[in-house]
Amino acid sequence: MNTFPMYDTVKNKISKDTTLINLSGGLGGSNKLKLEDFNKFDSGFYFQIADSGYPRINMSESSAATRISFFPLYPILLRGMRLLHISSNNIVNALILSNLLLVLALYYIYRICEDRGFEKNEITLVIALILCYPYSIFYSIPYTESLFLFLSAATIYYATKKDFLKAAIFAGLSSISRFPGVVNIAYLFFTLISEQDFKLKDKGQIKRVLFNMIISIIPLTIYFSYMKYLTGDFLAPLHDVGNWGRKLSIPFKSYFYYILHPYFFSSGGWNNGVLSFAIATLIILLFIYYAIRNYKKLNIKQWILFIYGFLIIVVPFSNFGSDLVSIPRYLMVSVPMYLYIVELYREKHYIFSGYLYFFAALNALITIGFFNGYYFVV
Repeated sequence: MNTFPMYDTVKNKISKDTTLINLSGGLGGSNKLKLEDFNKFDSGFYFQIADSGYPRINMSESSAATRISFFPLYPILLRGMRLLHISSNNIVNALILSNLLLVLALYYIYRICEDRGFEKNEITLVIALILCYPYSIFYSIPYTESLFLFLSAATIYYATKKDFLKAAIFAGLSSISRFPGVVNIAYLFFTLISEQDFKLKDKGQIKRVLFNMIISIIPLTIYFSYMKYLTGDFLAPLHDVGNWGRKLSIPFKSYFYYILHPYFFSSGGWNNGVLSFAIATLIILLFIYYAIRNYKKLNIKQWILFIYGFLIIVVPFSNFGSDLVSIPRYLMVSVPMYLYIVELYREKHYIFSGYLYFFAALNALITIGFFNGYYFVV
C-alpha cells in the first residue's frame, strides 16, 4: 500500500541539483490500512441514504448536486443488514454485502458460461478477467458494481433459461441499483419477443410479454414516484446528474472529445485521461472485432446479447462531462465483454493474454491509488 505514500509536501523535498527526493519521514510515515479507508468518494452518499434516506428538496429551485442521483437498492440492502444486526457499522455491512454479491455474480456467470459450452478452464479464464479488471476493487468495497453485475448476470441467466418471471424480477431490481439497469429490462423484452413460437396474434403470448414487462418496471416506477413526492420531479435522479456536471449527449461524445483535447490528469485530478481512454478503446475495439468476426455466425438471441453488452457501454458514454471520469468503472459490468474475450482466446491466445496482463497491471495501480486517496481511481 506504500507505493503512493500519503505525503502532501513531497514536491517541496526535491532539490534542483539532484534527482533524489528526501523523504525525511521514511516509509514509517505512510498510513496503515484502516477500516475507514474503504469509505471513499461515493460510498458516503450510500451510507447517508441508508441512514437517513433522501433529502426533501424542490428540484425546480435547486441547482446543487445531491445524493438524489444515487439509486436506492444498495442503501436499502445496507439498512436491511443493520436491521438484521449483522453489524452496526455501515462499512462492515457494505464490505460483507459487496463481496457476497460478487460471489453470487460469479456463480451466475459460471452458469452462463456452462450454457454457452465453455470448458472448465475457459470459465476460469472468464472469472480471472473479471477479478483482474483494472477497477475490480470496486466489486469489493461500498459501491454498486457487484450488485449490478449480480443482477445483470441473473437476468441473462434466467432469460436464457426462459424463466422469464425471475428474469423480470432481477432486471427490475437492477434498474434501481443504477440507471443502466433499464438496458436489462430492454434485454428481457427483446428476448421474450425473439422466442421461436412468438406471434403477435397470440393473445396468450402478448399477455406473457406484458406481464413480465410490468413486473420489471415496478421497482423503477415506485422509485421515481417517490422522487416525485419528495422533489416534485418524477425524473429527479436523472436531472440531478446535471448538477454533478454531466448532461445527456450523443453517445461517445466524451470519447471523441478526448481525442481532440487530450489530457493526462483532468481538473482536480479526478481522471487520468490516458488510462481511461486506453481501457475504453480496448473494450470498444473488442466489440467491433467480435461483431466483424462473428456476424454471420450469430443467431437472433446472440445478437440480442451482443447489443445488450454494447449498450451497457454506450449508456455511460451518453452522459457527457468534460472528461472521461469514471468511464472504466462504468464499463466493467458488461458481462458479455468477458465472455467475448475468452471466446476469441480459443483461436487467438495472444488476445486473451494481452487483455489479462494489461488488466492485471492496471489493477495493481488502481488498487494502490484507491487506498491512498488518489481521485483519478474513481
